[in-house]
Amino acid sequence: MESVFRAGGDTDSVGAMVGACIGAQLGYEALPKVWCETLQHRDTLLRLADRLATPQKSGVLRGELIDVTGDIAERHVDAIVNAWNRNIIPPWLLIPQGVSRAIRQRGGRRAIVEVGRKGPLPLGASVETLGGDVAATWIVHADAIDLAWRSSESSIRDATRSALRLAQWLGARTVAVPVLGAGSGGYAREEALEMVREECEKSLASFDCIELVRGP
Repeated sequence: MESVFRAGGDTDSVGAMVGACIGAQLGYEALPKVWCETLQHRDTLLRLADRLATPQKSGVLRGELIDVTGDIAERHVDAIVNAWNRNIIPPWLLIPQGVSRAIRQRGGRRAIVEVGRKGPLPLGASVETLGGDVAATWIVHADAIDLAWRSSESSIRDATRSALRLAQWLGARTVAVPVLGAGSGGYAREEALEMVREECEKSLASFDCIELVRGP
């Protein structure tokens, strides 16, 4: 590892790959304590590693899709999806609404600030942050509204798909998804709900459970 950093060049990426290989071969306990104790987001990464290392009950299982009414920020799942925007306007200039307001009120203000630093999002794309003080480990911020603050069928479906793909990539086994595009985006709520439901049903095999959350 020390040789990698001394070599110069793209040391952060190469160091991350070498560190991953060393950890996979030797195990966490064999790594130098100074590496482990100073690791950013150490506790979160350890919890994620434990979940990834735990075998499924029996092969690949088809997940369960359940309807939930309540505050998505209080759901005890691996990841929650936040109905976000193109991420061009700084978060401190926005008046939080809907899901974003619920997340901020439940202690997720740091996540909202962090996503603002991620840069502009393409329509239908998603980006992740840590959950902060909300119950979920991850928050996946999905953009279903355009620069005119309107949503469409394609943006709702694309945002739902990208959010679920990202949640799967993060190792989430349980995820809570709101009705994207029906708040600030102005799309008819029941129609948006069915679109999100259809996209969730297509991804059920990738998760233990997907919660489709409607606000109280």
